[in-house]
Amino acid sequence: KQKIWLPTWIPGSYLIREFAKHIESVKALHVGTGEAIKLHKLTKNQWQLQNTQADEIEVSYQVYAYDLSVRGAYTDDDRLYVNPAAVCIGVEGQEDSAIQLQLDVPESLSRFELVTSMPVVEASNTTYILNAINYHELIDQPFELAEQTCISFDIENITHRIAISGRHQTDLKRLATDLEKICAAQIRMFGEAPFKDYLFMVMATANSYGGLEHQSSTSLITPRDDLPKTSEPAKPSVNYQRFLGLCSHEYFHAWLVKFIRPHNYVKPNLHQEDYTTLLWVFEGITSYYDDLMLY
Repeated sequence: KQKIWLPTWIPGSYLIREFAKHIESVKALHVGTGEAIKLHKLTKNQWQLQNTQADEIEVSYQVYAYDLSVRGAYTDDDRLYVNPAAVCIGVEGQEDSAIQLQLDVPESLSRFELVTSMPVVEASNTTYILNAINYHELIDQPFELAEQTCISFDIENITHRIAISGRHQTDLKRLATDLEKICAAQIRMFGEAPFKDYLFMVMATANSYGGLEHQSSTSLITPRDDLPKTSEPAKPSVNYQRFLGLCSHEYFHAWLVKFIRPHNYVKPNLHQEDYTTLLWVFEGITSYYDDLMLY
Protein backbone atom coordinates (compact mmCIF):
# COMPACT_ATOMS: atom_id res chain seq x y z
CA LYS A 1 0.00 0.00 0.00
CA GLN A 2 1.90 3.00 -1.33
CA LYS A 3 1.82 6.34 0.51
CA ILE A 4 2.25 9.77 -1.04
CA TRP A 5 2.76 12.99 0.86
CA LEU A 6 3.46 16.73 0.77
CA PRO A 7 5.70 18.69 3.17
CA THR A 8 4.05 20.75 5.92
CA TRP A 9 6.96 23.23 6.00
CA ILE A 10 10.07 24.09 4.03
CA PRO A 11 13.67 24.42 5.29
CA GLY A 12 14.65 28.06 5.68
CA SER A 13 11.07 29.05 6.48
CA TYR A 14 10.54 27.24 9.71
CA LEU A 15 6.86 27.75 10.50
CA ILE A 16 4.32 25.05 9.70
CA ARG A 17 2.78 26.15 6.37
CA GLU A 18 0.33 23.28 5.72
CA PHE A 19 0.94 23.20 1.96
CA ALA A 20 -1.53 20.31 1.59
CA LYS A 21 -4.41 22.68 2.30
CA HIS A 22 -3.99 23.92 -1.30
CA ILE A 23 -4.20 20.41 -2.81
CA GLU A 24 -7.60 19.36 -4.18
CA SER A 25 -9.17 16.50 -6.15
CA VAL A 26 -6.39 13.94 -5.68
CA LYS A 27 -6.93 10.96 -8.00
CA ALA A 28 -4.90 7.89 -8.96
CA LEU A 29 -5.18 5.42 -11.84
CA HIS A 30 -3.47 2.33 -13.23
CA VAL A 31 -1.61 3.58 -16.34
CA GLY A 32 -1.85 0.25 -18.16
CA THR A 33 -5.58 -0.33 -17.71
CA GLY A 34 -6.85 3.16 -16.96
CA GLU A 35 -8.63 1.80 -13.88
CA ALA A 36 -9.06 4.13 -10.92
CA ILE A 37 -7.11 3.30 -7.77
CA LYS A 38 -8.77 4.06 -4.46
CA LEU A 39 -7.16 6.75 -2.33
CA HIS A 40 -7.50 7.18 1.40
CA LYS A 41 -6.34 10.35 3.15
CA LEU A 42 -4.40 9.22 6.22
CA THR A 43 -3.37 12.56 7.72
CA LYS A 44 -3.47 16.23 6.79
CA ASN A 45 -0.57 15.73 4.33
CA GLN A 46 -0.55 12.00 3.48
CA TRP A 47 -2.60 9.78 1.19
CA GLN A 48 -2.55 6.00 0.85
CA LEU A 49 -3.17 4.16 -2.42
CA GLN A 50 -5.14 0.93 -2.08
CA ASN A 51 -4.29 -2.29 -3.97
CA THR A 52 -1.36 -0.76 -5.84
CA GLN A 53 -0.06 -3.77 -7.81
CA ALA A 54 0.34 -1.67 -10.97
CA ASP A 55 3.82 -1.16 -12.44
CA GLU A 56 3.01 2.46 -13.25
CA ILE A 57 0.57 4.75 -11.46
CA GLU A 58 -0.55 8.24 -12.41
CA VAL A 59 -1.57 10.59 -9.61
CA SER A 60 -3.30 13.82 -10.56
CA TYR A 61 -4.48 16.74 -8.45
CA GLN A 62 -5.28 20.43 -8.57
CA VAL A 63 -3.32 23.08 -6.72
CA TYR A 64 -4.59 26.45 -5.54
CA ALA A 65 -1.73 28.71 -6.66
CA TYR A 66 -2.26 32.29 -5.56
CA ASP A 67 0.31 32.72 -2.79
CA LEU A 68 2.47 35.68 -3.80
CA SER A 69 5.46 34.82 -1.61
CA VAL A 70 8.80 33.03 -1.87
CA ARG A 71 7.39 29.91 -0.16
CA GLY A 72 4.43 28.68 -2.18
CA ALA A 73 3.01 28.74 -5.70
CA TYR A 74 1.58 31.64 -7.67
CA THR A 75 0.20 32.01 -11.15
CA ASP A 76 -1.46 34.79 -13.14
CA ASP A 77 -1.22 36.15 -16.69
CA ASP A 78 2.34 37.35 -16.06
CA ARG A 79 4.07 34.43 -14.36
CA LEU A 80 4.07 30.94 -12.96
CA TYR A 81 6.15 30.65 -9.79
CA VAL A 82 6.52 27.29 -8.05
CA ASN A 83 8.27 26.30 -4.87
CA PRO A 84 8.14 22.50 -5.37
CA ALA A 85 7.63 21.82 -1.66
CA ALA A 86 4.17 23.37 -2.02
CA VAL A 87 3.22 21.53 -5.22
CA CYS A 88 5.21 18.33 -5.90
CA ILE A 89 3.93 15.32 -3.99
CA GLY A 90 6.55 12.87 -2.70
CA VAL A 91 6.42 9.07 -2.79
CA GLU A 92 7.17 7.39 0.52
CA GLY A 93 10.23 5.18 0.33
CA GLN A 94 11.40 6.73 -2.95
CA GLU A 95 12.59 10.09 -1.65
CA ASP A 96 16.19 9.25 -2.57
CA SER A 97 15.36 8.26 -6.15
CA ALA A 98 16.13 10.49 -9.14
CA ILE A 99 13.27 12.69 -10.33
CA GLN A 100 12.38 14.10 -13.73
CA LEU A 101 10.08 17.10 -13.89
CA GLN A 102 8.23 17.96 -17.11
CA LEU A 103 6.60 21.35 -17.61
CA ASP A 104 4.05 21.64 -20.40
CA VAL A 105 3.47 25.30 -21.21
CA PRO A 106 0.40 26.56 -23.11
CA GLU A 107 1.14 28.17 -26.48
CA SER A 108 -0.28 31.44 -25.17
CA LEU A 109 2.58 31.58 -22.62
CA SER A 110 5.39 30.54 -24.96
CA ARG A 111 6.92 34.02 -24.60
CA PHE A 112 7.87 33.14 -21.02
CA GLU A 113 11.42 32.15 -20.05
CA LEU A 114 12.19 29.50 -17.45
CA VAL A 115 14.63 30.28 -14.63
CA THR A 116 15.71 27.73 -12.04
CA SER A 117 18.84 26.20 -10.54
CA MET A 118 17.66 22.74 -11.61
CA PRO A 119 19.47 21.21 -14.61
CA VAL A 120 17.34 21.65 -17.74
CA VAL A 121 17.88 18.67 -20.05
CA GLU A 122 15.36 19.64 -22.73
CA ALA A 123 13.77 22.97 -23.59
CA SER A 124 11.37 24.36 -26.17
CA ASN A 125 8.73 27.09 -26.15
CA THR A 126 6.13 24.69 -24.79
CA THR A 127 8.01 21.90 -22.98
CA TYR A 128 10.79 21.83 -20.40
CA ILE A 129 12.32 18.73 -18.82
CA LEU A 130 14.33 19.17 -15.62
CA ASN A 131 16.26 16.72 -13.45
CA ALA A 132 16.66 16.51 -9.68
CA ILE A 133 18.94 14.09 -7.84
CA ASN A 134 16.20 13.23 -5.33
CA TYR A 135 13.09 14.63 -3.68
CA HIS A 136 15.00 16.73 -1.14
CA GLU A 137 16.96 18.34 -3.99
CA LEU A 138 13.74 18.94 -5.93
CA ILE A 139 11.99 20.87 -3.16
CA ASP A 140 15.09 23.04 -2.67
CA GLN A 141 14.99 24.46 -6.21
CA PRO A 142 12.11 26.76 -7.11
CA PHE A 143 11.37 27.68 -10.70
CA GLU A 144 9.59 30.52 -12.47
CA LEU A 145 8.14 30.96 -15.94
CA ALA A 146 7.80 34.64 -16.82
CA GLU A 147 9.26 37.38 -18.95
CA GLN A 148 12.73 37.71 -17.41
CA THR A 149 15.45 40.35 -17.47
CA CYS A 150 18.78 38.59 -16.95
CA ILE A 151 22.47 39.34 -16.43
CA SER A 152 25.36 37.26 -15.12
CA PHE A 153 28.84 37.65 -13.65
CA ASP A 154 31.65 35.24 -12.70
CA ILE A 155 33.59 34.92 -9.44
CA GLU A 156 36.28 32.23 -9.03
CA ASN A 157 34.93 30.52 -12.17
CA ILE A 158 31.47 30.36 -10.61
CA THR A 159 28.69 31.83 -12.76
CA HIS A 160 26.17 33.94 -10.87
CA ARG A 161 22.90 34.75 -12.64
CA ILE A 162 20.36 37.46 -11.81
CA ALA A 163 16.85 37.05 -13.26
CA ILE A 164 14.20 39.70 -12.60
CA SER A 165 10.51 39.26 -13.37
CA GLY A 166 7.73 41.85 -13.03
CA ARG A 167 7.69 45.51 -14.04
CA HIS A 168 10.92 47.33 -13.23
CA GLN A 169 13.53 49.73 -14.63
CA THR A 170 16.66 48.19 -13.15
CA ASP A 171 20.17 49.28 -14.04
CA LEU A 172 21.38 45.70 -14.51
CA LYS A 173 25.05 46.59 -14.89
CA ARG A 174 25.03 48.53 -11.62
CA LEU A 175 23.27 45.70 -9.83
CA ALA A 176 25.67 43.07 -11.18
CA THR A 177 28.71 45.20 -10.30
CA ASP A 178 27.57 45.71 -6.71
CA LEU A 179 26.43 42.12 -6.15
CA GLU A 180 29.71 40.82 -7.55
CA LYS A 181 31.62 42.69 -4.82
CA ILE A 182 29.34 41.35 -2.08
CA CYS A 183 29.49 37.76 -3.31
CA ALA A 184 33.27 37.90 -3.78
CA ALA A 185 33.70 39.15 -0.20
CA GLN A 186 31.68 36.23 1.15
CA ILE A 187 33.55 33.62 -0.88
CA ARG A 188 36.86 35.10 0.35
CA MET A 189 35.60 34.98 3.94
CA PHE A 190 34.69 31.29 3.78
CA GLY A 191 37.56 30.32 1.47
CA GLU A 192 35.43 28.53 -1.12
CA ALA A 193 31.83 28.18 -2.27
CA PRO A 194 29.56 25.15 -1.64
CA PHE A 195 27.90 25.52 -5.07
CA LYS A 196 29.01 25.30 -8.70
CA ASP A 197 26.77 28.13 -9.91
CA TYR A 198 24.24 30.45 -8.29
CA LEU A 199 20.95 32.09 -9.23
CA PHE A 200 19.29 35.20 -7.79
CA MET A 201 15.58 34.88 -8.66
CA VAL A 202 14.03 38.32 -8.18
CA MET A 203 10.33 39.10 -8.36
CA ALA A 204 9.69 42.86 -8.63
CA THR A 205 6.39 43.95 -7.06
CA ALA A 206 4.73 47.07 -5.67
CA ASN A 207 5.57 46.57 -2.00
CA SER A 208 6.17 42.89 -1.14
CA TYR A 209 9.46 42.00 0.53
CA GLY A 210 11.19 38.77 1.52
CA GLY A 211 13.64 36.06 0.62
CA LEU A 212 14.26 32.35 0.98
CA GLU A 213 17.62 30.64 0.69
CA HIS A 214 18.31 27.51 -1.31
CA GLN A 215 21.40 25.39 -1.91
CA SER A 216 22.43 27.10 -5.16
CA SER A 217 19.87 29.87 -5.50
CA THR A 218 17.72 32.31 -3.62
CA SER A 219 14.18 33.44 -4.28
CA LEU A 220 13.62 37.15 -3.59
CA ILE A 221 10.53 39.33 -3.72
CA THR A 222 11.10 43.06 -3.54
CA PRO A 223 9.48 46.46 -4.12
CA ARG A 224 10.57 47.59 -7.59
CA ASP A 225 11.61 50.93 -6.04
CA ASP A 226 14.39 49.10 -4.15
CA LEU A 227 16.06 48.11 -7.42
CA PRO A 228 18.71 50.52 -8.78
CA LYS A 229 17.80 52.78 -11.69
CA THR A 230 20.25 54.48 -14.02
CA SER A 231 19.89 57.57 -11.83
CA GLU A 232 21.11 55.69 -8.72
CA PRO A 233 23.69 57.86 -6.89
CA ALA A 234 27.26 56.65 -6.36
CA LYS A 235 26.34 55.96 -2.75
CA PRO A 236 23.40 53.52 -2.86
CA SER A 237 20.05 54.90 -1.72
CA VAL A 238 18.47 53.55 1.46
CA ASN A 239 16.01 51.49 -0.59
CA TYR A 240 18.74 49.99 -2.77
CA GLN A 241 20.87 49.22 0.30
CA ARG A 242 17.90 47.31 1.71
CA PHE A 243 17.74 45.17 -1.44
CA LEU A 244 21.50 44.55 -1.44
CA GLY A 245 21.22 43.56 2.23
CA LEU A 246 18.49 41.06 1.34
CA CYS A 247 20.68 39.54 -1.39
CA SER A 248 23.66 39.41 0.97
CA HIS A 249 21.58 37.75 3.70
CA GLU A 250 20.21 34.96 1.53
CA TYR A 251 23.56 34.39 -0.20
CA PHE A 252 25.27 33.99 3.20
CA HIS A 253 22.75 31.26 4.00
CA ALA A 254 24.30 29.14 1.23
CA TRP A 255 27.05 28.49 3.78
CA LEU A 256 25.25 28.93 7.10
CA VAL A 257 22.06 26.80 7.03
CA LYS A 258 22.36 25.09 3.64
CA PHE A 259 25.94 23.80 4.14
CA ILE A 260 26.77 24.33 7.83
CA ARG A 261 23.74 22.86 9.62
CA PRO A 262 22.72 20.45 12.39
CA HIS A 263 22.38 16.79 11.46
CA ASN A 264 18.58 16.71 11.76
CA TYR A 265 18.33 19.45 9.11
CA VAL A 266 20.22 17.46 6.45
CA LYS A 267 17.03 15.51 5.76
CA PRO A 268 14.54 17.11 8.15
CA ASN A 269 11.20 15.68 9.20
CA LEU A 270 8.86 17.60 6.89
CA HIS A 271 5.69 15.98 8.25
CA GLN A 272 5.78 17.92 11.52
CA GLU A 273 7.78 20.46 13.50
CA ASP A 274 11.51 19.73 13.62
CA TYR A 275 12.54 21.68 16.69
CA THR A 276 15.84 23.50 17.04
CA THR A 277 17.34 26.00 19.46
CA LEU A 278 19.73 27.29 16.79
CA LEU A 279 17.67 29.95 15.00
CA TRP A 280 19.78 32.57 16.76
CA VAL A 281 22.74 31.08 14.84
CA PHE A 282 20.93 30.60 11.53
CA GLU A 283 19.39 34.07 11.43
CA GLY A 284 21.30 36.04 14.05
CA ILE A 285 24.82 35.45 12.76
CA THR A 286 23.59 35.82 9.17
CA SER A 287 21.92 39.13 10.00
CA TYR A 288 25.18 40.39 11.48
CA TYR A 289 27.26 39.48 8.45
CA ASP A 290 24.78 40.52 5.74
CA ASP A 291 25.29 44.26 6.33
CA LEU A 292 28.96 43.82 7.23
CA MET A 293 29.46 42.35 3.75
CA LEU A 294 27.90 45.51 2.26
CA TYR A 295 30.34 47.63 4.22
